[in-house]
Amino acid sequence: KDKAANMNIDGGVQVSGIKDGGIISNETNMRDGFVITKLNGKPVKNVEDLKAALATIRGNFQIEGKYPGDDETYYYGINGFGK
Repeated sequence: KDKAANMNIDGGVQVSGIKDGGIISNETNMRDGFVITKLNGKPVKNVEDLKAALATIRGNFQIEGKYPGDDETYYYGINGFGK
């Protein structure tokens, strides 16, 4: 909650340990530390929100979020998920 408040967001899920050869490293240039705040436009405030959103996705989707210390919002597209 403190990190979210410092980043001026309501919550999110911080990415860590991106695997080489995984969908994130293959499809995006996302870096460790990125905080996912939305998935396909739906708010993600915690891990449970993220899991629930991912469970409904088949195909392409968009991840939205921020990096700590950066006010810019970043968007990453994932193609062919869950097929």
